Amino acid sequence: MYGCEWDNETEEVKSFDRYGYDGEDLMEFNQETQTWLISTPCASIVKHKLDNQQIRIADINHYLTNVCSKWLKQYLDYGKYFLQRTDWPSVSLLQKTPSSSVSCHATGFYPDRAVMFWRKDGKKLYQFTDREQIYPNQDRTFQINVVLKLSSVTSEDWSRYDCVFQLSAVKEDIIIKLDQKVIKSNRDYLICTSPEENNDYYLEVFVGFFFVLLIIVLVFIVYKITEDLETLKYSPIAALVLALILCCLTGVHFYKTNTDFSIILRSGQ
Repeated sequence: MYGCEWDNETEEVKSFDRYGYDGEDLMEFNQETQTWLISTPCASIVKHKLDNQQIRIADINHYLTNVCSKWLKQYLDYGKYFLQRTDWPSVSLLQKTPSSSVSCHATGFYPDRAVMFWRKDGKKLYQFTDREQIYPNQDRTFQINVVLKLSSVTSEDWSRYDCVFQLSAVKEDIIIKLDQKVIKSNRDYLICTSPEENNDYYLEVFVGFFFVLLIIVLVFIVYKITEDLETLKYSPIAALVLALILCCLTGVHFYKTNTDFSIILRSGQ
């Protein structure tokens, strides 16, 4: 494997010519000494042969010093708009539940030379945080995430914390204060809920469906009342439907408030 790398900040070009075997480094060409450096003793025989090939060494040195760097700069100039652009990220504070850690997440930035960290009173935190990691996006930008463990933060000290994002070669920083109002959460859309929450959900769905059915029945009865002059014929049915609706409403109220509810029927004396 051979090639060269260019640092756009220092404008330094680093060239290399390396060989490997069976997944391990074998040897590498050293431009300063014009010799081969081996990584394993088994490459000593090959090193001895290559060190004596002065014409080949001169060609390799010419390529690494002149040709490779020239081509690299030319290619970078062709793709300068895309490769040397600067894209600012979207930075958000994320939290799953009110008691879980808060993640400071930045996505959509370019290049990948960026850092992000939590601060307290303007000083960088090294404890109670998880190390940041940079990941690529599908659109060839990058994202980074750093987590603050709330177990070490009291509610009174929230205003003392902030998240800082820094992009290489850019003087301005993005700073977001730790504030409950700006935290985005998916707890309202959780798929995994507790059994109690599931029971409440199914109860509400059942009661809602039952109410719709009762309303349809009631509309039908009213229609029959207006159609038939014998209104008294349907009065007991309408009263029964209304009584059922009131009972359901009362039962749901007592269920949701965890209040005991019972009906005592007494036989006539």
